[in-house]
Amino acid sequence: MRNQTMIAVAAMVLLGSGPVLSADVDTEVEALKQELAAQRKLIEQLLARQAEAPKSPTDTSELQQQLRDREKSAISTPVPAKPENPGTPQFRFYGIADVSVNQANSGYGPKTRLEGTGGFSNSRLGVQATSTVGQVKVTALAEAGVQFDTGEAGNATPATGANVSTPSSGGTLGTGSQVFSRQMWAGIDAGFGQISIGRQYAGSYFMMGAIGSAHGDGLYGNLTSLLPVVGAMPTRLNSSIAWSTPQVANLRGQFTYSTGSENNTHGNVVTGATTISSKSGQGFDLTGVYSYSKGQAAVSTWNLHNASFVTAGETAIARKKGFQLAANYDFGVVQIFGDFIHGTISGGNYQDVTKTLSSATGYGLSAIVPFGKSKFSAGWTRLNDMSQLNKDATLYGVSYWYELMPNALLYATAGKVINNRNANYSLLDGGNLDGNVARVGFHPNGVEGGMNYRF
Repeated sequence: MRNQTMIAVAAMVLLGSGPVLSADVDTEVEALKQELAAQRKLIEQLLARQAEAPKSPTDTSELQQQLRDREKSAISTPVPAKPENPGTPQFRFYGIADVSVNQANSGYGPKTRLEGTGGFSNSRLGVQATSTVGQVKVTALAEAGVQFDTGEAGNATPATGANVSTPSSGGTLGTGSQVFSRQMWAGIDAGFGQISIGRQYAGSYFMMGAIGSAHGDGLYGNLTSLLPVVGAMPTRLNSSIAWSTPQVANLRGQFTYSTGSENNTHGNVVTGATTISSKSGQGFDLTGVYSYSKGQAAVSTWNLHNASFVTAGETAIARKKGFQLAANYDFGVVQIFGDFIHGTISGGNYQDVTKTLSSATGYGLSAIVPFGKSKFSAGWTRLNDMSQLNKDATLYGVSYWYELMPNALLYATAGKVINNRNANYSLLDGGNLDGNVARVGFHPNGVEGGMNYRF
């Protein structure tokens, strides 16, 4: 009887403690679930961060969007990652496919063409590799211009037609076997800004396209298709070293120096009709940018030796000098952009022999009006050539584009160049081949529509 009583009591104790034990188990299980969920979230965040590639300080398409959004820095701050092997490169492959239908008249009547090198922006293929360990980031980038209408790439000679041999883009000049002709460089950032060496954009060109123009990448009527001739403003510089400073308050800058042709000579060397020297192409470009809540303002200057001089008549290599002011402001319903540039090419009797744009001034105004997924833009640009040749021109353009999806858009553009009686400037867009103007004083005009796909 006593044993039965003890068994009954033990059973009652166990049954009574059942809910307590169950509650403890439930609590531990719930805690385990929460811990697993937190670990899963952390793993997903780390994987996402490792997949990101830091932006390039010379990738103008991305930087232009950053500027339009009034970002405070030219270089996106990399998200710290903790890969298993620190320093493992992160690769980013990217490109732009721009195809269009173009009808233009350069003096031989309206001609229709199917284009694939870039109306809205230059078609391109690129790869960027970045390794980050602590505060040190090493980056290498290679970018080639491509033509989706012919399949050619880089600086290969384009398949030109009669009177069609002037490319809008420096990425497809047709002068040699240079594959990565748009840009190719490698650099390091250890917390004091990025220092890079290679073929890269000059700050002055980026400043004109991204700060002083409504859409400097392309379309008819954009001032970057006309004004870089002033003072032979540098666009891309070979054999150059660039320092892109970190953001300090609202200021940042870029200093670029090029060793030029790197001729291993002493004194002048005659090569037929032209003469070169060890200083051919040497010089610098300096840009400073100030950001404010509604836009940006910038100033730049450059001073470079010309590549060569005319053997018969000139006595030394001329210098290309200039300065530029640019700004934009977002009023909400409209964004206004403005640019002013002045430059000279002088020295060694250049002003009296070659003469081309020995002194010139340019300025332009443009605007963007956003409307939902659509944007309307218009631009006016004036080039005042004060050399003996007196080749002045005025450029007009209107454009429209619609965001079909986040990385693709449709666009339409129209433009016209008013050349004075001495000038024959072509009407250029983003990167397509454009007809040479048939005669001085002719006013080329054109319309174009296409698709721009970024991947």
